[in-house]
Amino acid sequence: MDKTTVDAIMAVIGSGMVVAVVQWLKKQLGIDGGWKALVLTLIVSAGATAYVLLAVVNAFAWLPFLGYTVAVFGLASGLYTVTLKKPNA
Repeated sequence: MDKTTVDAIMAVIGSGMVVAVVQWLKKQLGIDGGWKALVLTLIVSAGATAYVLLAVVNAFAWLPFLGYTVAVFGLASGLYTVTLKKPNA
């Protein structure tokens, strides 16, 4: 995976944009949770990933798109969390 692409996608995730859009859409559509929320999160994650690959990185390929979409989906849905180790004092 290209470091620039990962950094760009993580900037989108780090800003909470995907999570915020998903939460707003869930409220607008009346979705409380369950499989509908996961499908919505997957769609928004794919859209954000495609945007970053096309507009920011200016390179699109299906395999990286699928890989990055899974990573974004995992983070946005809360199925995968990133934790930082605290340095030993």
